[in-house]
Amino acid sequence: MKKLFLSDFDGTLVNKDILDVLCGINGKEEESKRLNEEFIAGKREGLPTLKQRIDFLKGITTAQIKAKLDVKNYLIAGAIELFAYLKASGYITVLHSGNILPVLEYYQGLLDID
Repeated sequence: MKKLFLSDFDGTLVNKDILDVLCGINGKEEESKRLNEEFIAGKREGLPTLKQRIDFLKGITTAQIKAKLDVKNYLIAGAIELFAYLKASGYITVLHSGNILPVLEYYQGLLDID
């Protein structure tokens, strides 16, 4: 019998909004935070707000994303150990998120997610 472990990403495996962190590469972290807070408070619609935040990433390379996350990965305590245990126990691991692919690929590699 196959065993599967499906994990959410934002707010589950990481303790910070990674999109805000990456917007900081272009000096837009605080603006991204503000937009997200306004969305959460019901003052903005989701899709246009997300588009604005993603637009702050214009010009950022995958190498810059990796370098930023290498400095601090924002993983919750025990995440690396959890995924190592799951792999050793024969689980297939899956990461579920709407985050951007370079971010997910970074954490896929870091945690050895299938």
